[in-house]
Amino acid sequence: MRFGSLTIGRAIALFLLWSGLLTAAELEKRVKLSDEQQQWLAEHSPIQVGITPEWGPYSYFTANGQGAGIDVDVLNLISRRTGLKFQIIPAVPWERMWKMAQEGKLDMTTSTVSTPEREKVFTFTRAYGESSTVIVAREGDHRFSHVLQLRSAVIAQPKEHLVTSALQERLPDASVVLLETQRDCFERVLDGKADVTVADMYTAAQYLNDHPKAKLGISGVIPEFKFPLRLAVLRHYPILRDIMDQGLASISQQELDTIIASQLAFNLQGSRRADFLRRTVAGVIVLAAVIAAIFYLWNSMIRKEIRARRVAEAELRETNRSLEVFAHAVSHDLKTPLRAIRGFSEALREDYYAQLDQVGREYFARIISSVERMDGLISNVLAYSHASQAEFSLEAVSLKELVNQLVGEFPPEQRGYFHIVSELPKVRANPGLLGQSIANLLSNAVKFIPKERTPHIRIWSERQGSLVKLVVEDNGIGIAPEDQQRIFQLFQRAGPGSYAGTGIGLAVVAKGVPRMGGTVGVTSRPGEGSSFWIQLPVAD
Repeated sequence: MRFGSLTIGRAIALFLLWSGLLTAAELEKRVKLSDEQQQWLAEHSPIQVGITPEWGPYSYFTANGQGAGIDVDVLNLISRRTGLKFQIIPAVPWERMWKMAQEGKLDMTTSTVSTPEREKVFTFTRAYGESSTVIVAREGDHRFSHVLQLRSAVIAQPKEHLVTSALQERLPDASVVLLETQRDCFERVLDGKADVTVADMYTAAQYLNDHPKAKLGISGVIPEFKFPLRLAVLRHYPILRDIMDQGLASISQQELDTIIASQLAFNLQGSRRADFLRRTVAGVIVLAAVIAAIFYLWNSMIRKEIRARRVAEAELRETNRSLEVFAHAVSHDLKTPLRAIRGFSEALREDYYAQLDQVGREYFARIISSVERMDGLISNVLAYSHASQAEFSLEAVSLKELVNQLVGEFPPEQRGYFHIVSELPKVRANPGLLGQSIANLLSNAVKFIPKERTPHIRIWSERQGSLVKLVVEDNGIGIAPEDQQRIFQLFQRAGPGSYAGTGIGLAVVAKGVPRMGGTVGVTSRPGEGSSFWIQLPVAD
């Protein structure tokens, strides 16, 4: 209905502005609804919204029966922007809410992830949040930091939750105990009757905040379990879905962040919040609110930093675990077919090589060359993984003995290229990792030499306070200044294509030496050779 050119909604908004109940900033963010939408609102008010009371901080009920949480705050903001009126209806567990929606007893639900089955009943709004998933275990229990490690765990999960379904689909043989609510799952882990529960990150953080004495912690993150959160509206109400989308579009990311932060930070919930308010007179409330706001703002910043660090540490642990799995796959799954190719090639050489023509022998030589190159590449990747992730101890290592041993591993015709021109003392390092690093430098010194030159490689050390600098100097092709930092990165090469190499050897040196407390570097001029050095603490 219109009064002149003024709609009912606009008239109400102007009245609220005049009365002081609506600020000019809020009026600017009001959603402009069509006449059809306003007519629909007039005929369908209030909107019946089903929420899950046991899913803090997204939704819960206070001691006086009022709905609260991130979802309710979002609905309240939409209500102010659109004029929609909502009636919050508790529904526990999810299957009850699902049945109520199918029977038409609800108009919509909150924090719902879209699935093909749910799309038969609901139409979904734009996403207003994302549910990240974490693994919660007893404090100090670090056995389950990756989803694949849950195969050996007893997992407590809430029935009918999407995370539960995704987990059972990913690990069909896992031992999963189904309970009513996520809170029940946390308590089952606390009691030691389950090893872990997989939960929404905010839900886990809220439970830990509300139960500071609970000996639980986040032991891992499951990055692939991320679910966009949406409002689910009954399919025969597409006009309501459109209004909700308009309301969500009016909410800025800063406003949404503020809602989430306030729900995560403010722990006086339920009966504690009600008791606190009843005991406090109006004047004290104002003062306490100011102090509480400052305190919780600071507290939320600290908690946000702690949560970010926990998530980062969990992601780092998962990355390390993935690298270990990758290294295992490389060492076993990739080398197995390579050994088969080499074996059949040797059999071919022994039985049929004499029957091959010149073209066939060239093809055979290429097969052998490719196998050797692939074997070298796999070995270098394993060395890089070891230098990056492996645990090791440091001890006194004799550079003299180690260098002589490494030189002795070269073919007899190449050993004369190396000249040790000073005493080589002992350093504090890991023998295997240091040996791999020096071997890479010696190999490169022989490899990158012009064909017209005879390699001449000088090896010496110099004491610099509490450090020892080992230098490997060659008379090779040299390195341009702009390439001297890049060559220490993975798969980076500076030499011409005619020189064989994988671009991993120097990356192993650059990754391994700093883990032993040392540094690496190079000085070089194109065409005049290079001097690579490793600096490590002296053993004494």
